[in-house]
Amino acid sequence: MARLVGYVRTVDGKDVSGMDGGFLLQPGCHLVVTPSEWGKGDPNSGAVTAHTGPVPFVLPMQASHQYLIEVRTGVMTGPTGSLTLKAYERDAEGKELAEFEPAQSDSDLEKCRDQLAAQGAAPP
Repeated sequence: MARLVGYVRTVDGKDVSGMDGGFLLQPGCHLVVTPSEWGKGDPNSGAVTAHTGPVPFVLPMQASHQYLIEVRTGVMTGPTGSLTLKAYERDAEGKELAEFEPAQSDSDLEKCRDQLAAQGAAPP
């Protein structure tokens, strides 16, 4: 099983926003979509909120690996700042193996499945 944690709203079209603590998924390609609103409280800098919109990621998950969808804030200049939204893959020892950008088109999921099939892995 692969583990998914972080800023997640849906996995393969199923709303998982009410579930906490991460998700165990079968290895293979999964479509993960983020929530639309992100917020974080920080005692030093106050609350930070952002409208990210729903952002899709196609993740080619492997057994015993962890996948993290994360919002990272940049330098805050007054009421504005920047953020990045990416997915990260880590192996069983916690070593970061890959970084994923948001999906670019509806065909990205099929491309992922085709690549896994070419490598001999059966897609879910």
